[in-house]
Amino acid sequence: MKNLSKKVEFARLNFAVLAMAFVCIGLLGCSDKEEFWWDDDRSNAKVVGFVDDSLVIVGDFRFWHETTERWNGEYLEGRGAGNPRLCLYNYRVQEDGPRWCDSLSEEKSSGWFGGQMTDSIVWGGVLGEYIKLWKIGDEPHEMKLSKSFEGCSQKVSVQRIHQWLDGKFIALGSYSMNSRTFDNALTSLDSGASYCQYAVLDTVTRTITYKRLDEKLKWIGKCDDVRAWGEDVYCLKLDKETYDAELFINDNLKFIMERNQYKLGNYANVSFMGPYLKLHQTVYKYHEKEIERMSSFSSQEISFGDGKGNNIIY
Repeated sequence: MKNLSKKVEFARLNFAVLAMAFVCIGLLGCSDKEEFWWDDDRSNAKVVGFVDDSLVIVGDFRFWHETTERWNGEYLEGRGAGNPRLCLYNYRVQEDGPRWCDSLSEEKSSGWFGGQMTDSIVWGGVLGEYIKLWKIGDEPHEMKLSKSFEGCSQKVSVQRIHQWLDGKFIALGSYSMNSRTFDNALTSLDSGASYCQYAVLDTVTRTITYKRLDEKLKWIGKCDDVRAWGEDVYCLKLDKETYDAELFINDNLKFIMERNQYKLGNYANVSFMGPYLKLHQTVYKYHEKEIERMSSFSSQEISFGDGKGNNIIY
């Protein structure tokens, strides 16, 4: 009898829900109530790149919130990040706000701040499918890409894009091309021999070609980061034993940055950032036979220092 009573009660409940649904449909009522709002403050500011001796590119976004009250009394909560914004700040002198800013009304912020591609262009997107390009002062746009493979079949997951030879761009993955790091990465892959080491992006033909290093470029396999200026190939390498950083141009060692002087250690990283060399959280400019310190920065509060104190700009 108890089971029968439960079945009758369950049937009554279902009938009540269906009845309410029919009433809502008939009267065009009982609709969901939605509320949507943005946070006033912006979050997760990130140094994306450097333009010149005084201007830095910073990206950020805002969180949004959404509450939906269902017709049956349920509440659904939603939260996300969107409204991506790109700004130019002067990192030499404290000014009253940014020099320039522009933002997008998108409710998704992901994919816009992949990194600096040229002195004035920031890239984002999913390489191998499409790329997002945002040039300072211009409207951002998305470009679909076709992909091809040369001597490999498993594409690299692109994390960095730099200017390359013949007006093209080199696209690198999260792994360094330094042979020790790269070989360790390959041990976890079933088809190591077919794994692509880098890619070349051609924005004119809108293609990205995944490749392995040939004999001519085999030397850049030692590099932690690589790019071209004109017809010259620049290579940055961090020695994992001494933690000195080395700058090569066309496979010729040009400069050694000793760990003690440049404060390099176990957690340091080296890369190119726009027109500069980035050694951990400090950027330097390379002159002939000389390295000039430009600025140190912290992405958490977007502060910059020149050795005489910090200029908080965000």
